Amino acid sequence: MKKKLYLALLMAAMLSVAGCGKKTGTSEAETTPEPTEAPTVSQEAETTPEEETVPEEVTAQTDDTGVYYGSNGVTELNVGRDTTLCTIKVPLNYILGGASYLQDGSEVSVRDLGATVTVEEGMQQGELPNVVTSSFSITSLDAQPTVIEALTYDTSEVGSYEELKEMFSDGKDVGTEDAPAWMYDAPETSHDPNADFVVMMPLSDSAVLTIYYQGPLTTEEGKDAAAQKVCGLVTMK
Repeated sequence: MKKKLYLALLMAAMLSVAGCGKKTGTSEAETTPEPTEAPTVSQEAETTPEEETVPEEVTAQTDDTGVYYGSNGVTELNVGRDTTLCTIKVPLNYILGGASYLQDGSEVSVRDLGATVTVEEGMQQGELPNVVTSSFSITSLDAQPTVIEALTYDTSEVGSYEELKEMFSDGKDVGTEDAPAWMYDAPETSHDPNADFVVMMPLSDSAVLTIYYQGPLTTEEGKDAAAQKVCGLVTMK
């Protein structure tokens, strides 16, 4: 009798354990895990290294002008009054002593030129190729230097080409029908009284160009021949 009662209690205990194993608990609150945010990546600002200034390429030509001693090639400067009226050949290795251009009716000096800057270096700096020069001066560094100074004038201020020829009536014609030019000796009161001669050329009805020359070409070839070669530096537009 005791044995049967023990077996009955054992069976009841086993059924109770089995029932508990199949029961799904609903008393605990179900929780949904929060989404995990992607880690914030700290991006450093991209830094661009300072751009190196690349010198502009200068258009160079073989020097066949016969004017510039010791030249290693020439380039051309735009010359005029506000607009380009001509170009003038200048040697790359000569010193560009100075240059100016018109801005709102006033003469403005081109920056960063001086006693040590060559024409090539001046052309690489950016400002000079982008302006129309109203005046400039160049010189070689020889013992007997070649010096060229070119200046443009408004004829309404100084007179027309024909009127200026009468003013310097001791001069002579050294140009051609297509490119008139008048050569005369530089007066003591002129821009450069030490020049060997001055060549004057009409650029338009409203502008005239004067080029002062000093150098060995005058002695070697004579004033007339030297003046004609100086005229050959100019290309009309």
